[in-house]
Amino acid sequence: LFGNLKRNLLAAPFKKAFDALADGKVSSLKPMVVPFRPKERIILNPTNDRIQVYFYIEFEDETDRAIAKVFLQEFSESQRKIPRAPAVTFTYDCPGDLSKVKD
Repeated sequence: LFGNLKRNLLAAPFKKAFDALADGKVSSLKPMVVPFRPKERIILNPTNDRIQVYFYIEFEDETDRAIAKVFLQEFSESQRKIPRAPAVTFTYDCPGDLSKVKD
């Protein structure tokens, strides 16, 4: 019972957003912030035809940052080779449409 508690708590905003998208009611949703670690969060940003998911991850170690950068840039490059691959963008800056989202 308690083993699934964290999973269920983190999944609830995703379910709400995806259900609203499936029901055509996504316009009633505002961006949702899911804090999952200190200094790290997930933001769900509903748009007319999709749910954009942003992961804010902090790597304290310089080596970890370098590995993460290469790994995430490879995801971005895969879009060129794999048709219909999900969009992945790696950046150090907050996307403009999320600058007003509060924690």
